[in-house]
Amino acid sequence: MSVKVEEFDAVTPALVEAMEELRERVYQGDELYEASPVGSLARDLGRPEFQGRQRIFFARRGEVLVACVVGRLTPGLELGGAPAATIGNFDGLDDREAVGSVLRRAVAWAKDEGAEEVVGPMNGDTWHDYRFNMGPFEEPLFLKEPYNREYYPALWKDAGFRLLQEYRSCRHDDLIAAREHNRPRYEELVAAGYTVEPMTESPFEEVVDRVYEMVRVIFDEAYLYTEISREAFGALYAGAEPILSGDLCFFIVDADGEDAGFCFAFPGYARALLMAKARGDHEKLLISPEQNVGNVKTVGVMPAHRGKGMAGAIAYLFLDAMVKKKMVAANHCLMMVGNYSNRVGAEYGREFRRYELYRWAKDDSC
Repeated sequence: MSVKVEEFDAVTPALVEAMEELRERVYQGDELYEASPVGSLARDLGRPEFQGRQRIFFARRGEVLVACVVGRLTPGLELGGAPAATIGNFDGLDDREAVGSVLRRAVAWAKDEGAEEVVGPMNGDTWHDYRFNMGPFEEPLFLKEPYNREYYPALWKDAGFRLLQEYRSCRHDDLIAAREHNRPRYEELVAAGYTVEPMTESPFEEVVDRVYEMVRVIFDEAYLYTEISREAFGALYAGAEPILSGDLCFFIVDADGEDAGFCFAFPGYARALLMAKARGDHEKLLISPEQNVGNVKTVGVMPAHRGKGMAGAIAYLFLDAMVKKKMVAANHCLMMVGNYSNRVGAEYGREFRRYELYRWAKDDSC
């Protein structure tokens, strides 16, 4: 039975339902898969910055939907100085012909719209879901970690995508040794008049405001960075307040009262907790020993305070908190291979997971 590719600009309830049903079929029986919160796909497809700048592609065999993907023209996204588009929100059965057809059609659309580069999997930008998880899966998944069927990367490569960037997550099993290694940086920070302010001491919306203003400065030259609105940024943290812990999520403030850096880390059971709350059964949640870890998601230092050992001081603080909470390990999550966070993460012992991001290969025809 031949493959038919369909294209849609308008987001309708029927279209969203079809994408959600395909996803459930793809992951049926997968014990690691957790369904997204109700309404999350519709909200993602309805993001204001992409209205009139996205197209949805379906691949069908007969009347059966077997693959879907969303192409987006991301404002401000560049790769090597060239305007870039993204392809994301991908799901598909292990069907080489169908997936190849829908991916190549999305690439052709993006290039017709003026994109010189196409990257994916990426749901519009690096603020939202992107990258394929390459495993292995001996360690539990953590909150906001990408997850996908094991055959997805091969289908994309077969269609004409090639590796653009690798990422990794690393684990340090000796928290005390890591803490003591960073103690001198913390003592220097205190001597210089810096103070620690737990995020839990301020109203949650004020915390989000402060983090938003900081990340716009800290990460404005980060790889594949694009601007994001305060409203969109706030949506990323909606529902996160229950997992905030003042000793793992904090600001660093200088002697003049200005924000100098921040840390956002969370316990390993956070993913299970939020998923359980979404299902309404969080009161029955049991924390397993392998979830008793600390996950370091984001550490940021303002430009004026770099080169002073701030990252090491922040590491001391979250490691000290993890020791006191009797956590068994610290995970540095989703570090880009080759950048500074990855070099710092080398201190965090063993790598336990890898991730890949792709670009459309120019020498392949779409």
